[in-house]
Amino acid sequence: IVEFSSDAIVGKNLQSLVTSWNAEAEKMFGYTSKDMLLQSISRLIPQRLFLHDMAQLSRGTMMAMGHRQGYYPFPIEISLSEMTVERKKHYVALIRDVTERKRSEETLKHIGLGVSSTTGEEFVRSLVKQLSKALQSDFAFVVETLKKGEDNACTLVIAEHGTIRSKMNYKLANTACDEALKKGFRAYPRDVRDAFPKDEVLKELGAHSFIAMPLVDHKGRTVGLMGVIDTKPMDNMQIAESTLQIFAARAAAEIERKRFEEDLNAEKERLAVTLRSIGDGFIATDVEGNVVMINNVAERLTGWKQEQILGNPLVEVFNILNERTRKPSHAVVERIIETGSVVGSASHGIVVSREGMERLVEISASPIRDKTNRKLGVVLVFRDITEKEHLEAERRKAEKLESLGVAAGGIAHDFNNLLTAIIGNLSLCLITIPSEDETHDRLVTAKKASLRAQELAQQLLTFAKGGAPIKKTASISQLINETVSFSLRGSNIRSDFALPDNLWPVEIDAGQISQVVNNLTINAEQAMPAGGTLRVRCENFQLVEETAALSPLRIGKYVKITVTDEGIGIPEEYLKKIFDPYFTTKPKGSGLGLATSYSIVKNHEGLITVESRIGFSIYLPATDKEVNFERPKKSDPAMGKGRILVLDDEEAICDIVTCALTPLGYDVTSANDALTAIQIYKEAMERSEKFDAVISDLTIPGGMGGAEAVKKLIELDPTVRAIVSSGYATDPVMSRYKEYGFCACIAKPYEISDLGHIVHDVIEASNNETLIYHDFVQSQLA
Repeated sequence: IVEFSSDAIVGKNLQSLVTSWNAEAEKMFGYTSKDMLLQSISRLIPQRLFLHDMAQLSRGTMMAMGHRQGYYPFPIEISLSEMTVERKKHYVALIRDVTERKRSEETLKHIGLGVSSTTGEEFVRSLVKQLSKALQSDFAFVVETLKKGEDNACTLVIAEHGTIRSKMNYKLANTACDEALKKGFRAYPRDVRDAFPKDEVLKELGAHSFIAMPLVDHKGRTVGLMGVIDTKPMDNMQIAESTLQIFAARAAAEIERKRFEEDLNAEKERLAVTLRSIGDGFIATDVEGNVVMINNVAERLTGWKQEQILGNPLVEVFNILNERTRKPSHAVVERIIETGSVVGSASHGIVVSREGMERLVEISASPIRDKTNRKLGVVLVFRDITEKEHLEAERRKAEKLESLGVAAGGIAHDFNNLLTAIIGNLSLCLITIPSEDETHDRLVTAKKASLRAQELAQQLLTFAKGGAPIKKTASISQLINETVSFSLRGSNIRSDFALPDNLWPVEIDAGQISQVVNNLTINAEQAMPAGGTLRVRCENFQLVEETAALSPLRIGKYVKITVTDEGIGIPEEYLKKIFDPYFTTKPKGSGLGLATSYSIVKNHEGLITVESRIGFSIYLPATDKEVNFERPKKSDPAMGKGRILVLDDEEAICDIVTCALTPLGYDVTSANDALTAIQIYKEAMERSEKFDAVISDLTIPGGMGGAEAVKKLIELDPTVRAIVSSGYATDPVMSRYKEYGFCACIAKPYEISDLGHIVHDVIEASNNETLIYHDFVQSQLA
């Protein structure tokens, strides 16, 4: 019974989750039982009905709005019954679709059987006037059977010789109209009052003759009654019946016409609402290519209002440029009108609005055809993909840099090992050779070239995957001022700063961000060979949720740095390539400056953008931490004493560290693999000749790495003081060395003086602090 019911029968539990779903429910709401089981019934019916009207629902029926497929509303009649299944309380809802009934009611209302429509009253007045005139009757009447008032009484409209005389609630029971409705037609040529003595209307009008015929809608359902009343006998009933049939047919046709107009208007309204709601631009044309409809998004993208362009050619409204050549693509629009489709590369283009605003769009088009497949026009749909393409370009750029970084990191690691040996040996030679010797000058030149190579290797390392910068809280103002002033020293470029005192602190690797500012400064200097002004402006910037969707940045606080110059600007065709590795327009450029800057800012979770005339903008995340002030680095080598263990697979590195630290007062032992180093350390502890510090490389091919070796050493000696040294910046140990048990770090290649200071500071550190720290590391490792 449930499955074959013509009503939807839906079960729900106390949480309003659907527990049963019959076939009619599937048909009515458009969801299968699989879609709806254990889903909230509020997707289809307002939850408030079940929260506030439970008692009324269980006593009878209530009207509500259902939602087909969760969107399309339609009227329903609903009642509720309580039941218990397996000691749990459930409810069964009986739901009836009353769309057709409501449509009939609205139709009758619109054609005048209700009392609220002025147009409807004109129709009734015309109808009854013609009825009474055609049949030469005293009264014409219409009964609306669906519009009932108090005591179940229908609405009766009476007209005397074409003039509305009365509108009243009319009780159908035991009346001539009731019998006419039941039998389909009823005629009483005389003495109608004798047949229906209780009919108050016949008595009041002094009726003698009566003839009536039911009024039906387009589906053959009886929705009312129409007829005439005379105060004298009616002679020719056949003529009267034929005439009434004609008028009934005419009224039925008028009802159907009104219903059709109503449905058409409703469909137009639904279409208009849909077109207003979608996020794509929509333009419809006729077969000649003239605009017949346009939605809000299309108005915004083209700059034209619908009332301004209806009937105008599409080519005048839809101004599109070729994405690659930026030339007008009138042929695309003409092809759309001719074929009703978009082919090839023309599916993307730049729409130029009436005000000159440009947006990149994705275009599709389809022909509009009637039932006979005759072409009526074209529908053009276009989607704004400007921001999407921007984000996609950023993603591709990041992927390109990441791919390069995989190779760059490995190459730079080996390169830095070689440079460490070269720079170290040159430094040792410079110590022993007098400055007046010609060889000394040669060695100085060689060392400068090696340091330049070190800078190039450092640029390669910024591409390396996972190479996190070593961040500290800093004030960006001082860094920018010093970097720009130093970079422009001796040039014909003037600097102009706007650096507010209330700028938020930032967490940055000062060396890397200084490199970014230096690269932009050099770029601006080269753009102004005849001199000019470089302007640098900083400001606090907060990205909020409303605009976050259009930016690759996360919601939060940033410091925005804007660098502009007075050069000719960057050509439009270069803007998309300017951050690509090895792309340069300078004869002597390496093509790594801006690519390095992009990678550095990205690794700081920031963003760098460029616009031809405006310049460069950098966004760096702000922090609430206090700024750290560091002491200046010492330049002279630091003397000391102690036993040092060096772990490095490169023999040249071991030799150079030994040669560098021995003159400073240290006793150095080296090992080329981790197992040997651990054994040496263990034997030294057994002889009570413990090493004061360990300098360990991270990457040792074919064996245990430096980080794992330090774990083993901590197990042997919780007070071990280890220094990590690597030319591979992609390893997170270099930026978070303390988390891995190291006391300090030094990146390859390095100066001998820097190595001496780090070793000296580590050995002089408090033994208690080191012991406590390694206890913490051991607990973390456990």
